[in-house]
Amino acid sequence: MLKKIIRLNLDDLWLACGAVAAVFLLLEGIIGGVLWFTDTNSCPMVAGTLLPFVSAFLIVCFSVSHINVTFQQAIRFGQTRRRSLGLYLGLVGFEGLCSMATALVLSLAEQFLAPTLWLKLTGLSNLAWGTDGSMVPEGMEPTADQTSTLFVEGFTLDWYWWVVLSLGAITLGTIVGTLYLRFGRKAAWISWGVWMAICFLPQLLPESVLAQLPRMLPLAAVAAVAGLVWSVWHMLHCVVRN
Repeated sequence: MLKKIIRLNLDDLWLACGAVAAVFLLLEGIIGGVLWFTDTNSCPMVAGTLLPFVSAFLIVCFSVSHINVTFQQAIRFGQTRRRSLGLYLGLVGFEGLCSMATALVLSLAEQFLAPTLWLKLTGLSNLAWGTDGSMVPEGMEPTADQTSTLFVEGFTLDWYWWVVLSLGAITLGTIVGTLYLRFGRKAAWISWGVWMAICFLPQLLPESVLAQLPRMLPLAAVAAVAGLVWSVWHMLHCVVRN
């Protein structure tokens, strides 16, 4: 049954991978344009940081959509709520895995292929990994003529952040999707209010309070787990209209 659900949602799967690829091409196009039209000798490598967040955002969107479409359709077509929940999690997990895998492959492609292309665009002859165009990592000899050297600054997330982003995106998408399932259009106002609070509260709060925010991360994690538990409970007991 899960294979059938995946086949029925192949358009979402192509979007999950295609959107990540589109952002990657746009990013590389911007970097290439800057290197081609300017005289800079320093270039950031940020696909390994940006693409996981793009993938996580897509996972949230697909999670919200599948709860309000795929999950309810499975119940309408005679599946139990427990089985429908399993199908939803399997579908979102598969799409999230494909999206994150695409982000990982493209990030590796940037690391291994982009520096050579960047050298050709700039016309420089040497390549070095550094920071702010001046520092060379330990173990590498600095280039004698830095004016002919392209310094590549690498920014990438550690492997565990990819896992955290994936699980966090599924959790957030499940909670938001269940809010829409439970409250309908009112959930849009709830989501909007939470988003506005995230955007503007850091600017309104005093620095003494902002300094304490990292200590509230365990509380936020507990709230997320509680929200996920409520979401699963509601999906197993919700009323789906024909």
